[in-house]
This record gives sequence, structure tokens and C-alpha cells, in this order.
Amino acid sequence: MAHRVLIPLDGSKVAEEAISYVMALLPPEITEIHLLTVLPELERLNHIVQFAVINQQLEEVSKITRKQQEQYTRAYLDMVAWNLEDTGYNVTTHLMYGQPADGIVRMAQALKVDLIVMTSHGRGGNLLWRYGSVAERVLEASESPVLIIPVRDALRTAQEIPEESEMAV
Repeated sequence: MAHRVLIPLDGSKVAEEAISYVMALLPPEITEIHLLTVLPELERLNHIVQFAVINQQLEEVSKITRKQQEQYTRAYLDMVAWNLEDTGYNVTTHLMYGQPADGIVRMAQALKVDLIVMTSHGRGGNLLWRYGSVAERVLEASESPVLIIPVRDALRTAQEIPEESEMAV
């Protein structure tokens, strides 16, 4: 029986650290990996802009930006998946829109994963916890077990971490 593992990725090397832990803990023969990136919804500006011409232009720019973001994200996920597949893992990629924590929990439920493995950027408001706000919300809401990998300080300072776990475009 294969173990289903969900690894949320935001395009950072910090998030990719979760992959090395999965590879160390679970061999490819018994592991099915699902890579997920949750992109933010692009806000619609209809209620702000009052001029129809400007509104139409903003809509077009928004559509182009979303399409480019999707293309970059799919290429990134495919690259990560190919590297894992080269080591023998069965990998599926997923892309969705919304709030990162909500998307991770919904995908874990839909896939009925056995484990969510993710890193924590450690930017949550609660100083008693070393979890980032996304990791903390996933931990609280998930029905699946969650393994949270704390970010190593050396890695944190070596790379700029995307804000709010958004894919850097």
C-alpha cells in the first residue's frame, strides 16, 4: 500500500526542504507524492474603478498576469516533480487558487493523504510557537497528520522568503 504524502510548495528553497525529509523517511516504492502550490486569488477591481475603459484594461491585465503566473507555477512544479520521478517516486502536481492554508487542507481531504509534510517560515504572530501562520492553520484544521519542518536559520538568511507563502513570479 502506498503512502500518500502532500507537500505544499511556494516556490522557495525553504519550502522544498520538506522534500528531502520525505525522501529520507519514505522510500519511493511505497510513497505517492502530491506537490501543491496554492496561488492567491487576483482581486477583482470592479468595485473600485468607476471608468469602464480603465476597468476593462485592468481586467485584461489581470487575466494576462494570472495566465503567466499559472505557466510559471506549472513549470516549477513539473521541474520539482521530474527530479523526484528520477529517483523513483510517483508524483502528481496540483495547482489551485485561494488562501494557502485552506487550499492545503482541502487538497489533503480530497486526496485522503496519509501525511502533510511542510516547512514553517516561522512568521506567525504567536511568539510561543515557531510555526508560521500558514503552518499553524494547517496544523489546526487538518484531519491528516502534519509534519512541520522548522526552517534552519542558515537557509532562512541565505534566501529571501516569498511573503505570505505566495509563489514568487
